[in-house]
Amino acid sequence: MIDEIKRNYNKEDLTKEVVQNIVGDLKSQGLLGKEIICKITWKKFNDDKDSWIHFMDVLNPSNKLTPIINPIDGEKLSVVFYSHDTGFNINDLVVGEYEPETSWQYLEKLVKVDSETVRKLPKSTEIKDLYGDKFAEYLNNKFEDNKEIIPIIYERFEEIYMDKTDEILEKIENLEKQKEEVVLEKKEKEKESKSLDKSIHTRERKVKVLDNDLQELKNKINSFKTYFIPNMNEFNGHSQGNSKLITVDNLNDTIVSIQRLLYHYENEGLVYKYDVINKFYKAIAIDQIVLLSGPSGTGKSSLVNQIGKIINKFKVHHIAVQSSWTDVQDLLGFFNPIQRKYISTSFLDALVEAKYDPECIHIICLDEMNLAHIEYYFSSFLSVREKNVNERYLDLYSLRIYNEVKRELLELLGISEKELLDLGIDKIDEKINSLKKGDRETARGNLELVLYYQAKFIIPRNVRFVGTLNMDETVKPLSPKIIDRSFIIALNHLDDYENIKSELEENYLEGILDINIEQFMEYADDNIIIDENIKDMANEFIKITDKLNIIPNARLNGRGRKHIEKYINVEQAEDGVIFNQIVSSKILPRVLFNKSDELKLQVFQNFINNLPEGDSKEKAKGMMSRKRTIQFWG
Repeated sequence: MIDEIKRNYNKEDLTKEVVQNIVGDLKSQGLLGKEIICKITWKKFNDDKDSWIHFMDVLNPSNKLTPIINPIDGEKLSVVFYSHDTGFNINDLVVGEYEPETSWQYLEKLVKVDSETVRKLPKSTEIKDLYGDKFAEYLNNKFEDNKEIIPIIYERFEEIYMDKTDEILEKIENLEKQKEEVVLEKKEKEKESKSLDKSIHTRERKVKVLDNDLQELKNKINSFKTYFIPNMNEFNGHSQGNSKLITVDNLNDTIVSIQRLLYHYENEGLVYKYDVINKFYKAIAIDQIVLLSGPSGTGKSSLVNQIGKIINKFKVHHIAVQSSWTDVQDLLGFFNPIQRKYISTSFLDALVEAKYDPECIHIICLDEMNLAHIEYYFSSFLSVREKNVNERYLDLYSLRIYNEVKRELLELLGISEKELLDLGIDKIDEKINSLKKGDRETARGNLELVLYYQAKFIIPRNVRFVGTLNMDETVKPLSPKIIDRSFIIALNHLDDYENIKSELEENYLEGILDINIEQFMEYADDNIIIDENIKDMANEFIKITDKLNIIPNARLNGRGRKHIEKYINVEQAEDGVIFNQIVSSKILPRVLFNKSDELKLQVFQNFINNLPEGDSKEKAKGMMSRKRTIQFWG
């Protein structure tokens, strides 16, 4: 390889560009890497510079650390570095950053080392002293035929180990502080009122969780001291393979295709009524919070998950709600002011992914959404969703901190904000890699905040929220505020399951449904034009609920009118179909009163009597048959 390079270049033709080409050839042949490994052959004190000058041979990492031959003069490739540190000795192995030589008088040297980056590789005895016989023996056995590279392996291990240790120690420190804050808050609450016993009990559970996390992190540190195990990053991607795309002309064909694909795709055999799919599709189109309720085994989660597989450019993110969730931090994470880092969650990361994937619909499904009080952890979204789509932002942390972080990043990179947006991630990464290690880490952390976790985070318009609900004694009831802002779809075990299944088996469909994503998102736009006849239909529903005004929260408000107008606008279907869908999903879930209240009971009975025959009337009759409480749930 050296001979080939030597044939292509000679000393008389050396220029800066030629030297760069030669160094590039050495890299491509594996003789040089990101850093160079050298052996100190001689050193002397330089009075002029008041430092030690060290002469070194550059070694080949691919061939048992043998000296590399300079293709220009046929001698060993050598470099020098200066140091005030007397700890560098002859025969020591060192590693450091380098670049092509640019000084005319030294061009034949080819490379020069950055003295500030040079560090000594440990000897076998030092590794043994630091980490014990077991670790040293492990390295010797692992690299028995290439013992010369053990110091390099160790140096890389120590770099990763120290980075991980620092990171974990910072997390421990943060957890300790959180624990102290929780304990302090608990004491303050105890002084305020005995009525806060329930809240205090919740805080005690948080302390226990923090203690468990703290112990787990300490155990991880101990395990790092024994073995070096590289991280393996897994990417959970969304792929629809090479399936053919299916296009349809209208909403009815879209719903029929979805119904058939749910059954036939990957032989899942999922059976849903046409009406359920119709309501679900239209509700997510208008960006309603869709709540799927029903007994276990009715396919609530499966419906959402499979929709993400059978519709092109639909992606589903499943988030498992925990019963311990008490505030928005459980959903969105929090900003760590000590590390100046945002501790994110899978929920927030799904929003970030949607932001950078605007041509896809991202459905975030909160599984078992009512295991915890929805208002506690989802409150930010309930209020934000009342705003215009371009004003729906979440306050993740202080805007002042964000501006400081952005200013520091731009100064480190030496670019303007416009250049930051225009460069692209690859060019930005190159600039960050050119910084010194400390600045490099700071820049990466700041870039993460600037690109992904802005202080004011806009909820992307291509995100849709779905929740699945359990209706047993372990869950929290839904408040009127949640019901008012949601579109509720009840899934039940099908009485006509076999008939629907038989029809689906006779109408085989294979492929992926392709829809117009931009048109799909336009149904939710705030400035969408609604026809007067649709507004008239929405007014009729308002009048219907006026008859229920004696029942608290049963009457539809202006928000409900807006939801209904957008819903009807997606498909101006037969009046009876729309009526049943609106009554069952937007009106009946609002009804809740004690059956002993005869006046309310009579009002609701009159309401049922005036309903046309259909699913909504049957559901209302079922509500009337309950023993104590007239309600939609259960």
